[in-house]
Amino acid sequence: MPAKKKETLLLFRKNTPVNERYSNSDFTDGYLIYSSGNQSMKVKLNYDQLFGEMVFVNERDTLFVSNADSVSFVRLGKNIYQHHAEKYLKVLVGDSHATLCSQQRVKKLIKESQPNTSKPVYSVLGKEVSYFLINDRNKLNRANRRSFRNAFPKHKKQIDVYLQQMARQRTPIKFYNEKDLLALMKFCESLSL
Repeated sequence: MPAKKKETLLLFRKNTPVNERYSNSDFTDGYLIYSSGNQSMKVKLNYDQLFGEMVFVNERDTLFVSNADSVSFVRLGKNIYQHHAEKYLKVLVGDSHATLCSQQRVKKLIKESQPNTSKPVYSVLGKEVSYFLINDRNKLNRANRRSFRNAFPKHKKQIDVYLQQMARQRTPIKFYNEKDLLALMKFCESLSL
């Protein structure tokens, strides 16, 4: 990340309310699971939506997880995040063929002036959720018709028929809607049984 952009984001991060900056309102007990199979000791973690990074709290400060390349998964409370291609993706559902994941990021910040202080405060104007599919070959793709067909290659025709039926019923699958994606994933998983 360019130094100027990182500096700007650090300023935003410092002056953005905690409940808008992180995915959880509080830092939660969690574990880092490394690609070696080892697990860290319990640590207070949270997902930073400005940077798209996992952060932890030590005695004095909030820090980014170092050696992120060696992290495979993060167990954060009841949620699992998969570290893939420099992204932390929240696992929604998965089986041996594919894993459906989401990533929430801050889309836009606005600067608000505060009376009686020169310190700016930033508020989140919007967040963006992206959905991804990780296939059994560990390839990451945006969740769309093609990625589902590639993740379940033996069932391409059934997937196409399902999508066509949903469109004819005036309830087309929206690949930006979590509920729709979970329904499609459930259908695809049922084909593999």
